[in-house]
Amino acid sequence: MKQGKILMASALFSASLLTFGAADLLPGPAPVTRVYAADVSYESGQAAEAFAGLWTETVAKRGRIDVSPNDDGTFAVSISWPNGAAEKVFWQMTARPAEPGAFVYDDGVCTVRRYSADGSYTEKTRYENGSGAFYLQGEKRLTWSDDMEGTANNSVFAKR
Repeated sequence: MKQGKILMASALFSASLLTFGAADLLPGPAPVTRVYAADVSYESGQAAEAFAGLWTETVAKRGRIDVSPNDDGTFAVSISWPNGAAEKVFWQMTARPAEPGAFVYDDGVCTVRRYSADGSYTEKTRYENGSGAFYLQGEKRLTWSDDMEGTANNSVFAKR
């Protein structure tokens, strides 16, 4: 009896693949909603309030973005992303409002910190003058587009 149920389940699964395709059955990313001027106004300070804060990457929850407003209307952005127990990558940049819901930068510095077994570490600058952008994706969602290495492209960050 068990074998019949397994064969039937297998046949149903195969039929659904033919009907929908494998990609239709796999969970995909949530739809991305761009935030436009009607939703966030730079003049009212809503975009700054929406962008500023702590963000966490939503899949592995290892990448962190910390955004703090500066007095001149720009934002100090610090990003940390561990590559395991022995290595952590850091980015520092100053982002400025561009189009509604977007913040761009062209002064990014990427540093890699490697830890030794005794807890000490060494740091090496990977690059300077990096560029990219951050995009608000609806309420409490953010994406980061890194022009230098494509580090977090397609990653979604949630506001904490």
